[in-house]
Amino acid sequence: MGDESGGPWHTVAQPRAVASCGNELEYQVNAGDGAGRPRLAHALQPFETGGGVRDAVRSPKAKKEKVMSNVIIRWLLIGLAVALAGCGDDEANDNPDGSADTDTDTDTDTDTDTDTDSDTDTDTDTDADAGLCADAVDIMQPGPDGGAEIPTGIEECADGSRHRYAAIACTDLADGNGCVDSSCGGCPEGQLCQGTFYGDCLCITPCATDAECADGEACVCQQAGTWATRCMPAGCRTDADCGGFECGVGVDVCDHANGLWCRTAADACHGDAQCDGNYCSHVDASSSWECIEAADCD
Repeated sequence: MGDESGGPWHTVAQPRAVASCGNELEYQVNAGDGAGRPRLAHALQPFETGGGVRDAVRSPKAKKEKVMSNVIIRWLLIGLAVALAGCGDDEANDNPDGSADTDTDTDTDTDTDTDTDSDTDTDTDTDADAGLCADAVDIMQPGPDGGAEIPTGIEECADGSRHRYAAIACTDLADGNGCVDSSCGGCPEGQLCQGTFYGDCLCITPCATDAECADGEACVCQQAGTWATRCMPAGCRTDADCGGFECGVGVDVCDHANGLWCRTAADACHGDAQCDGNYCSHVDASSSWECIEAADCD
């Protein structure tokens, strides 16, 4: 394609195409024509001058350059086709170094966790009913200022037993019932000499509410079965103190109320019907409810 003497054609190499996806193309010919011009410009020069075609036909040199020009143009077209084929449709997926992005992310969320928490907690707390009698009837007392009767907070069960379900103020207060202080031989300060069912007089602590009684006592209304409204010994004040069982009203051998105590699952009896004519009451010695022998109190 050239000679070693430094003529117009030293070496002609294949054109090298460098392409970008912006469709800008740069071509480079390795050898010049000795004057520093690119070979392509030199090869096409005969066609750019005044009588280019005629001169090229008559000149052997022009023929040679025309052949070389056709070769170069052919290689340029091949390089252009290769460069265009290398451009992808999606520029955003090309890596900075020109290589194609072949990352096919197939990460699939296969988390199939299912909430199987089938919380079926059921409130089985039956403390509100455990140990409480059925078919109970309220024991009533006179209403304030002579009004309609109101509950005492104590009710009577079908078996005759009684229990205190609420602390309600008593309205029928002790008045001495004919006894005076001297009848009792003098009562401690704050106490009252009160007549009983049997005509005798005893010192009592009068009250209307539990707040007027000492610790370990409760104000029990007369209608609960005592001869006067007064403070009595109490291991409980209402059913709420007994863990689902009754705060029972105990009686003495004459069947008069004498205090409040919790019933338990270990009790020997609940009502008088279980005691063959005797009374079911709380016994301090055993801290439980048992049958006690009834006395002749008439």
